[in-house]
Amino acid sequence: MNLDFSYIEVPRHKVQRVDHIIDKHKRLQCNTWVQTDNDWIIVLDLYNFWRDEYPEEYKFFADSMTKLKSHLIRDDAIVKQGSAMLQHQLELPEYFYRFIVAVFYDQDSHFDRRFIKELAKRLPIFAVTDKI
Repeated sequence: MNLDFSYIEVPRHKVQRVDHIIDKHKRLQCNTWVQTDNDWIIVLDLYNFWRDEYPEEYKFFADSMTKLKSHLIRDDAIVKQGSAMLQHQLELPEYFYRFIVAVFYDQDSHFDRRFIKELAKRLPIFAVTDKI
């Protein structure tokens, strides 16, 4: 079987930062999904990596969150959708989401209310409303 591969060149400093986060994840004996304070330390490291290494995306996201919050009619972010009332609680950029599920590979099935509430508390930039 002949497989074609394409490689993306990644700067050494990014690889070193990712390796450091993965090593720290192992050293702290973190879980496969975010549950403990040690797990949250890694999530904060991933956030810092995203913010520092992707500054254009970070700025775009921060600006879009400011716009989104200014357009909300209610400060609790509850919107009418059809016959339902939904609360828009959190915005999570795709890159950051991918970082989380790459390190915490069971996290996809644990994006529950508890995780969302804790993420909004620890990283308020992602919170659409303060009333979760």
